[in-house]
Amino acid sequence: MNIERVAVLGGGLMGSGIAEVSAAHGFPVAVREIDDEALAGARSRVDVSLQRAVRAGKLDDDGAAAILERIQFTTDLQDLADADLVIEAVPENVELKTQVLRAVADVISDETLIASNTSSIPIAQLAAPIQDQPRARPALLLPGSRDGLGRGRRCARHQRRGSRRS
Repeated sequence: MNIERVAVLGGGLMGSGIAEVSAAHGFPVAVREIDDEALAGARSRVDVSLQRAVRAGKLDDDGAAAILERIQFTTDLQDLADADLVIEAVPENVELKTQVLRAVADVISDETLIASNTSSIPIAQLAAPIQDQPRARPALLLPGSRDGLGRGRRCARHQRRGSRRS
């Protein structure tokens, strides 16, 4: 399966970062939030992060604009229907996460992969209410990572510290 479109459920700190990194790697992204106020916050977080990257010389204005253009901010779950990968990034609450996952499972394809950015809830517990459980996968997203694969500077420092203790 090729992943061509990414959807992120929740535009908080993690969700907006996941959306930004995905868009920076060329993926069209849909970020779904619960209401317009939360959506404005998600858009603002991405914009602030991109402007910080421009000021640091990591991006130019055109690059930042291109990343932002690849992100669709929405309150409508139907806008996620054509996603190949859905990443759940709502607050760490079992009931909320399972409710959101059940809702999105009703609008996406049976082929769509569902991932969670949970940090403490067993993925099997989140997958249980989803009718097609084999679709649910734990996300490969690590705190402190800029690329979502654990290759960020902060992760590297933590890895070095850990190796000294061994």
